[in-house]
Amino acid sequence: MARATALTRSTVAAGVRALTHAERMLGDRVRKPGAGRRRLTEKDSMLQSDLDALINRLTWGDPESVLRWTSKSAQKLAQELRAKGHTINARTVSQLLGEAGYSLQANRKVIEGAQRPSG
Repeated sequence: MARATALTRSTVAAGVRALTHAERMLGDRVRKPGAGRRRLTEKDSMLQSDLDALINRLTWGDPESVLRWTSKSAQKLAQELRAKGHTINARTVSQLLGEAGYSLQANRKVIEGAQRPSG
């Protein structure tokens, strides 16, 4: 294996030991339980409440229904949260909205685009 990969024998042996040890210790997991980055909402206690305050004004749908949506884009929401001092991007806003059961909905004309005949 060392000759085929152009690695030293000790490097190949260390890799085999690491793989064997990892399989015994973690099973199917890549990281130990609890490892990795803390959630942004854990680091920034006001983030979720500020996001809720922004979208409550812009929420449509039956509050008892599974589907709720907001017409404001994740990019705009992230921009407003950054203006309030939060460090966040549009992708994270989308994830937080998805976890809260929200769907981002655009106006039908926006979805159809410019193909609509003028007249």
